[in-house]
Amino acid sequence: MHINSLQSLSFHHLRLCFSSHSPTMAITIQDSVDFLKSHIYSIIVVAFVLDLLRVRFRSGLRSIPGPTLAAWTGLWRLVDVWKGDAHHTAIKLHRKYGPLVRVGPNHVSVGDPKEISNIYGLNKGYTKVSNP
Repeated sequence: MHINSLQSLSFHHLRLCFSSHSPTMAITIQDSVDFLKSHIYSIIVVAFVLDLLRVRFRSGLRSIPGPTLAAWTGLWRLVDVWKGDAHHTAIKLHRKYGPLVRVGPNHVSVGDPKEISNIYGLNKGYTKVSNP
């Protein structure tokens, strides 16, 4: 009989904890909000790192060779263009890595005229983007 009363008490306690009008649930929600507020910068950093990893290891471009930094960010190209060296850098990269070079997380430089027809030909499966 004692065990049955403990089971009944436990069930009653669980029912109170999960009730929508329970103060326990309100505290739990407030604790969650407080946790998010106190860890917002950590959450942003983790989201940023996960996005970098997603871009770096994207299935379509990870096999194309290029500078290590190019797989993570395109900011190095901005500095290169600002210095006025972009055309020399492109030639050096193609000599080192071959006709296709990954120069940014989503950018490939084509240095072989034969490859251009593969990319820009009709129904080749590549998406072309035009800037307005």
